[in-house]
Amino acid sequence: MLEFLRPPPGIIAWVGLEHLRCHVPPQAGLVAWSRAAWTLAAYLPRTIEAAPSIPDLVQAVEGAGLRLVRVESLFAQVVWLMVAMKPVRGFSNRLDR
Repeated sequence: MLEFLRPPPGIIAWVGLEHLRCHVPPQAGLVAWSRAAWTLAAYLPRTIEAAPSIPDLVQAVEGAGLRLVRVESLFAQVVWLMVAMKPVRGFSNRLDR
């Protein structure tokens, strides 16, 4: 999964969200020559602030029975890469031993 998630409190997260809030919408509008692009880019920070935190998403993924392989922040603890696998019943993985 590649997700935009609510970052933990702190200066890095604040800077990342401020960048998305203040700089990305005008840049998107200029590059796309579209008011719709500006509106969509302005919506992104609001969805991030309403999203779950990474610990909440990790708990949900593990609670669904998936095994996390990789969890990594790609930008300011806002953009996250999460790789998970569904365990196969009756299959013994040599790496788990």
